Amino acid sequence: MAHTNPDIEKEIVITGLGIISAIGNNLDDNLRSLRQDKTGLAPIHRLETTHKNEYVAGEVKLSNKELNNTLNIKANLPRTTLLALTAAHEALSSAKFSGKPENKNGVILGR
Repeated sequence: MAHTNPDIEKEIVITGLGIISAIGNNLDDNLRSLRQDKTGLAPIHRLETTHKNEYVAGEVKLSNKELNNTLNIKANLPRTTLLALTAAHEALSSAKFSGKPENKNGVILGR
């Protein structure tokens, strides 16, 4: 649907990307793994489940403690939040985001 508000810019520019997944801890690692046709599927290690020996899953290899250290966070945050913050940090860094209020910026996170 087209915007009807004339104050809204119609152009969207992607200036930064960030990702953390079962095949890499950042964009470069993920691209390398995709090019090498690597899979992130492995026996369940981090997920707390009674099915650890029955199934494989795609898990980020870093522990919560390692994610906290990378982000320099002292709080006890949920794993999904730590993963989202890791990807967002990479995206903002790659965009050279200054955080100046005169810019109209947005962040889109997906899972």
